[in-house]
Amino acid sequence: MSAGRLRLAVFFALLVALGAFVALRFRLDTDFTRYVPAGQGQTLHRLAQRLAGAAATRRMTFSVEAETPEAARRAARDLAERLRRLPEVAWVDSGPDPRLDDLVYRLYFPRRHNFASDSPEKELPRELSAAGLRRRARALKEALRLPTAMLHKRIARRDPLGLFTGWLRRLEASRPKGLRIVEGSYQSRSGRALLFLATRHGPLDYEHQAPFLAAADRAIGELREKHGEGLRVRRSGIHRHAVAARRSIEADVQRISLISTVAVVLLLLLVFRSPRLLALGTLPLATGVLAASGLSLALFGKIHGLTLAFGATLIGICIDYPVHYFNHALAQGDNAEGLKAVWPGLRTGAATTVVGFLFLLISGYPGIRHVALFAATGIVSALYTTRYVLPQLMAPRARPDELSRRLAEALGRALERLGERRVIPLALLVGALAVGLWGLPKAAWDNDLRRLNSVDAALDAEDEALRRDISGLE
Repeated sequence: MSAGRLRLAVFFALLVALGAFVALRFRLDTDFTRYVPAGQGQTLHRLAQRLAGAAATRRMTFSVEAETPEAARRAARDLAERLRRLPEVAWVDSGPDPRLDDLVYRLYFPRRHNFASDSPEKELPRELSAAGLRRRARALKEALRLPTAMLHKRIARRDPLGLFTGWLRRLEASRPKGLRIVEGSYQSRSGRALLFLATRHGPLDYEHQAPFLAAADRAIGELREKHGEGLRVRRSGIHRHAVAARRSIEADVQRISLISTVAVVLLLLLVFRSPRLLALGTLPLATGVLAASGLSLALFGKIHGLTLAFGATLIGICIDYPVHYFNHALAQGDNAEGLKAVWPGLRTGAATTVVGFLFLLISGYPGIRHVALFAATGIVSALYTTRYVLPQLMAPRARPDELSRRLAEALGRALERLGERRVIPLALLVGALAVGLWGLPKAAWDNDLRRLNSVDAALDAEDEALRRDISGLE
C-alpha cells in the first residue's frame, strides 16, 4: 500500500472512530451561567450549579381546575396516583398525612418550652405574673367547654400554661391564607386542587426530564379523557423551561445548519458542476466540527448549546479552504501545482484566525473560552484535511467546465473595472464609514445574560398564573 493510500485509510478510520465517540458521548448543555465572568461570577456560577441539583429545584407544583372544587379534588387525587407510577417521581404530595396531628404532637409537644414565645424577654414575665396566670386559667376553662375539649384534657395536666396550644395558634396564623385543606386535599383560594412532587434528578437533566414531562403530558391527557375536557391542569417548575430551552437551541442549530448547508451545496454545484467536488468540499467542514466536538466532550463532558451554534458557524469559514484549492487546481490542471500555489495563503489565513481565537482563551467568560477552543480546533482540523487529504481524493488532471471558466472571467473583468474606476471602491468605503458613524452613538454595552435565552411566553404565563394563585405558599 502506498503512503498516500495508507494516509487515507488512517484518516478515515480516525474519522469513523471520532464520529462514534461524539455520537455515544454527546451531551448538550443549556446552563447560561457559563457565560458569566470569572471571579465573583464564577462563585455565583458554582452556587447556581449546586442549587440546580438542590431538593427545592427538583419540585413541581400542579393545580387542577374543574367545574366544581369537588371535581377538581377528585381529579387531583387521580393525577397524583398516575404520577406516583412514573419512575422519575420521587414523591407526590396531594394532601397532608392523616397522621399529621399525631406526628406534630409527638415532635413538638416535648419541645413546647422552646416555642413558648417569639419574644420571651418581654412576653413571659407578663404571662407568668399573677394576672397572666389568672387569664390562662380562665382560657383553659373556656377551652374545656369547646368541641375540642378532648385535646385540652389530654395535655392540660402536662401543659397547664397552654404553651403547646399557643404555638399551634401562631402556626395556624402563619399558614398561607390561600391554602386550605379540604377532605384531605390541598386547595387554593380559587378552588383549584393542588399537588406537589419532586423528581429524582435535577431539572436541568434533559435525559431524564424530557421523558418525564412527556409521560406527565400523557397522564394529563388521560385525565381529561376520564374527567372531561373542561379539566385544566397548570404546572410550575424549572423542568419545563430547561427542556424547552434545550429543544429551542437544537431547533435553531438544525435550522441554521440546514439553511447554510443547502446554500453552500447549491453554490458549489453551480460553480463546479461536480458532485465529487461537492462531497470533497464538505469533508474539511465535517472533520472540523467532529474534531472540535470530540475535544470538547473529552475535556468538559458536554457541549454548551451556544458553543455548538457559534462554534459551528465560525468553523463554516473553512469552506473557503477547499474552494480556493479547487479553483487553483482546476485552473492549472494539476493538483500538486494548485496546492503549491494556494497553501501559503491558506496557512497564513488560518494561523491569523486561530491566533485571534487563542487570545479569547484568556477571556473572563468560561463560555467564550469554550467557543474559542471549539472554533480553533475545528479550523486547524479543516486546514490540514484540505492540505493532506483532499489532494489524494482529487482527480489527477481535473479541468474547469465552461460555466466555471465564464464565471471566473466575468469576475476578473469586474475587478479590473473596479481598479480602473477607483471612485467606486472609494464611494463604498465612504458609505461604510458613514453608516458606522451614524450607528456609533446608538451603540450600547449589554451584559444581561437573560437576553441569551428566549423564555417561552406560554410557559412563563402559566407559571405566573399558578404562582399568583398560591402566593406565599413557599
